[in-house]
Amino acid sequence: MKVKFVFLIILFILCSSAEIPADTYTIDGSTVHQSIDGFGASSFEMTSLTEAQADKFFSITNGIGLSFLRMKITGAGGTSETSIAQQAVARGARVWAAPWSLLHRGKPTMTLTMVGIFLKHVTRIGQIG
Repeated sequence: MKVKFVFLIILFILCSSAEIPADTYTIDGSTVHQSIDGFGASSFEMTSLTEAQADKFFSITNGIGLSFLRMKITGAGGTSETSIAQQAVARGARVWAAPWSLLHRGKPTMTLTMVGIFLKHVTRIGQIG
């Protein structure tokens, strides 16, 4: 125990007395290393937004200008978030949908029927805008 305590004191002294050299960074705005298409949110468990709320989320002039919306597809292949998707698209956002369910340990094995429902629904969502 005494050895650990002495070691910690020595480590503290070494770390606190050492000078850390300052690094200099230059930012070149004309060089692009990675581009970002936008920012988004999920409409999980929401069924509607008022027009004012939709503006706050998706308007670039009257809100935070989210450019993506992720919708939930239920296990039956449906969604209750279509009106929110329409509001988002009307304000210039892009919408996509994905199935959401329980954690893996609570999921049944996905069947071909479930995959078919998912693909059919994704096609319908693409036609909202």
